[in-house]
Amino acid sequence: MKLHSLKIEGFKRIKEATVLFGDATFLIGSNNSGKSSTLQAIKYLLSNSPNIPSTEFYSEIDEETGATIPVVEQVLLEAEFRNVPQEALNWKGFKGRVFRYDVPEDSGETGLSIFYRKTYKTGQKAKIELKSHGRTIKPEFMNCRSLDDYAEGHL
Repeated sequence: MKLHSLKIEGFKRIKEATVLFGDATFLIGSNNSGKSSTLQAIKYLLSNSPNIPSTEFYSEIDEETGATIPVVEQVLLEAEFRNVPQEALNWKGFKGRVFRYDVPEDSGETGLSIFYRKTYKTGQKAKIELKSHGRTIKPEFMNCRSLDDYAEGHL
């Protein structure tokens, strides 16, 4: 399993960015361009930290006063992990949350991915989510008020 992409919103000096990773990814840029912030975002994404300091939230500098002003109330970190093992289809909590992507037959990849999101809001614990496939109600259940109605034929 490998990190394929990382979406960052509202973290440090990164208002919004998406980073695509390859087999080897190099973060190159001038000072203050977001290299360390990207690595810290990965750290928060993968840690069990329930919150992050409000000083890590995206802020801007007021031109008149020079003061740092918070601009956002949440930090969103969302990653796609690819080449997820085939066994993930049976892992507890992963049913309906494993996606397929196209891969060449000789790539050695499984063609399975998961999307993992952490949202940090000011003063709250992180909200952790796995993207799920859309679900629909079968036509025969559309008019049910409860399962008992269906079982008893009271539609």
